[in-house]
Amino acid sequence: MATAFRFVFTGLRYLPSRTPDGIQLSEVSLFGPDGGQMPILAATNPGGQNINPSQPAGAAVDGLLRTKWFDAAMVTRGQSTLQLQLAAPGTLYAYELWTANDNTKRDPVSWRVEPPAPPVVQCPGSSECTLFVCKYGFSAT
Repeated sequence: MATAFRFVFTGLRYLPSRTPDGIQLSEVSLFGPDGGQMPILAATNPGGQNINPSQPAGAAVDGLLRTKWFDAAMVTRGQSTLQLQLAAPGTLYAYELWTANDNTKRDPVSWRVEPPAPPVVQCPGSSECTLFVCKYGFSAT
């Protein structure tokens, strides 16, 4: 089970008449195997560039669709990371991403989800385990 996950966004909506200036999301929700929402303790944007202090990473997990997270570094770096710290270890089964209500040029269209670092887990008969992605979430073997 993981204590954090990160979304690495790699693409934005293409709009021929609108040049992208960053990425934004209104809300992110994570769900475990039982369908229950996984409580998120904190959100960070490592390497990000937030030009508006009212749009921090934490706005993506505040439970409010009227707020949003924005990262201008998406344009210069070609990707943006939103890291979510869980309140308790868990297995990610599903997630929801809510785009903001404006600037559709900032909508993500491609991303990957991963744990922030491979956990080291003690296993019987082995000195350490490696991480693998299973069909319905992340687990350690």
